[in-house]
Amino acid sequence: MLLSSSDSSAGSGLAAKLRVAQAFKVLSPFILLNITAQNSHSFTLIEALSANLVEAQLNSVLAEFSPKIANLGLITEKNLNLVNQLLSKNLSNKQIFTIFDPVLATSSGYHFFNQANIIKLKNKIFPHIALLTPNYPELALLTGQPVNHEAEAKMAALSLSQEYPN
Repeated sequence: MLLSSSDSSAGSGLAAKLRVAQAFKVLSPFILLNITAQNSHSFTLIEALSANLVEAQLNSVLAEFSPKIANLGLITEKNLNLVNQLLSKNLSNKQIFTIFDPVLATSSGYHFFNQANIIKLKNKIFPHIALLTPNYPELALLTGQPVNHEAEAKMAALSLSQEYPN
């Protein structure tokens, strides 16, 4: 099950995750969290879907499917509390292995979280996830440490795992 966002250029987000699922011949129901207007050169706009719509999507998926894995993508400051509630109420108690692929900024430089809200993100989301899959820039934003090569990535990941041991 995917909890993700649209990317109007189809280069990332839900479109990319669905291509991967199809390549592995996996049926992947999804819950759309945000809609974006972007292309490979610029990021224009993001709109978080309403809590009612997101919850209705999740309830529809869980009524028909029994997912074993959830892959969580882009969360925004606007829907951070909602995603926290969904994880604690619906996914954690169903023992769904939850992977968080944090999207904190776009390649064109748009940041979805300021530093204070990155702390909120970690405190609200990390307790509910089983696996975190940041890239180097995301790991640097999550830890406040430079991450430019493998050795720095290992140090940053170790400090993050010590801070959030689940």
